[in-house]
Amino acid sequence: MVKHIFFIFIILIISFLGIQSKNFRIDASSDTLVAKNDKDFEYFNYYNKIFSTNNFLILAIKSQNEINKNFVDTINKLSSEIENLKEIENVFNINKAPILFLNDVKISDLSNDKIETINNSNYNLKEIINELASNPLFNNQIISSNKKISSLIITIANNEKFLKIKDNYNNSNNNKIKNEYIKAKKIFDNERNELIKKIRIIINKSDKNYEYFLGGVDMIANDVISFVKNDIIVFSIAILLIVILVLFFIFRDLKWIFLCLFTSLYSVLSMFGLISLLNIEVTAISSNFVSLMFILSISMNIHIINYYRQNFQLDKNNITITLKKMFLPCLYTVLTTMVAFASLLLSDIKPIIDFGTIMILSLLIIIMCSFTILPLLMSYFPNPKINKSIKFTILNFFYYITLNHGKKIIFINILFLSISIIGIFKLNVENSFINYFKSNTQIYKGMKLIDTELGGTTPLDIIIKFDDIEMIQVNKDSQNLDTEDEIDLDIEIEGELFSNQENKQSWFNEEKLNTIKLIHEYLESNEEIGKVQSLYSLINMANLINKNSL
Repeated sequence: MVKHIFFIFIILIISFLGIQSKNFRIDASSDTLVAKNDKDFEYFNYYNKIFSTNNFLILAIKSQNEINKNFVDTINKLSSEIENLKEIENVFNINKAPILFLNDVKISDLSNDKIETINNSNYNLKEIINELASNPLFNNQIISSNKKISSLIITIANNEKFLKIKDNYNNSNNNKIKNEYIKAKKIFDNERNELIKKIRIIINKSDKNYEYFLGGVDMIANDVISFVKNDIIVFSIAILLIVILVLFFIFRDLKWIFLCLFTSLYSVLSMFGLISLLNIEVTAISSNFVSLMFILSISMNIHIINYYRQNFQLDKNNITITLKKMFLPCLYTVLTTMVAFASLLLSDIKPIIDFGTIMILSLLIIIMCSFTILPLLMSYFPNPKINKSIKFTILNFFYYITLNHGKKIIFINILFLSISIIGIFKLNVENSFINYFKSNTQIYKGMKLIDTELGGTTPLDIIIKFDDIEMIQVNKDSQNLDTEDEIDLDIEIEGELFSNQENKQSWFNEEKLNTIKLIHEYLESNEEIGKVQSLYSLINMANLINKNSL
């Protein structure tokens, strides 16, 4: 009677956790990569408010020939359709880039109603393309040097409501705010996923004469989540099939295969529900918990069942004896494994910490299920069928080698150890994100093309903070100006564009601008870095337009 009640109880538990598992989340955003109190992350949030930017996607279009009229028309059509999506703020492309050299424009002419572009220019298209490809602002940004690839910079409109909730979450440890943020983030992720689907639908309907590659941080995060979800399903099915074959080879009885699998599946499903209940977000790293948990649970269940079957003839009340004999060995196994995963908690990398936490909880669930669910199921099948023992003849071979060649074994192992120590010093950590994906995947192809031809997909922000801010006062007598209008303009610019929060006027002097220039040129000299944009880019462009240094 008691075991029937307990059976109903475990069904209720798995039902409750199964309901909770609907909130199971896989995430690939920055929240899962760094801890909330990480100093670099805090600084990122700080300067992101000062130099605020929208998230963006990059759509690269590749032609077999140089850009022509049909290519330009395709870009116009694509841009128009993407801009019509409510989530998109704007789309920038070569058709919107200003022509600055062919028409001999002056800086004073750069007003919105005078800017000449491909769409409203009478110049020859080839000449315009040549200018844009040599323009330091646009080269390898929206057009490649070989003039066969162009990109659309798709700026995504900020979700102000979500950003406000996220800001509250970053500045608070309140559980209510955390739950609100998790719900908002789930909605935000779904909306972003739908947006990328819409863009891909538009791309698939476009001119088939060209190749299209979508890139950008948001797209990468979205695709990583899809890959992880797919991997969980594929790995779980593959491991399940392999385990069934192994269990059949060991037990040769469907009853024990079922008991072993049911207990392990119960453990895994319980962990899914617990993760969802605790609002733990699974990443590409911690998603491996399913495979590991299944393997660890199966191995423990095999030990318990084997002991029970081998000793059944000695004592008919063998379930109790089996549990007593097997508890300590299994407990020690679990504890040593938990210590190994607990070492991950000392890491500074949040996904590693989360993975360690998930595996510790998984091991606790495994041992509880193995000593509660498994014995309960075994009690319904009390008479094990004893099969003929499997003989491993290879064991006799290893026994002979060990007994007769001890010194050789020691020498070979010392040799392997020496080689391993040498190898440790040559160990290399791989952090190239593009190499995480197979070369035939769209995400790899897109990142590869954009990284090699269009300046890269993932931005790196470098903030320069000068210790001394030199203050200058406008002295009309010392200015070599011709008219009162120029004096008024100078004062207006100084007051509005270069004032800080304390309403004091500050200017970049030549020394500071030279510092920015040196950093800019150093970054450009590194082949690992794509396009570099800075204040120096604007000044350099202005000097080219002006024909002289400003």
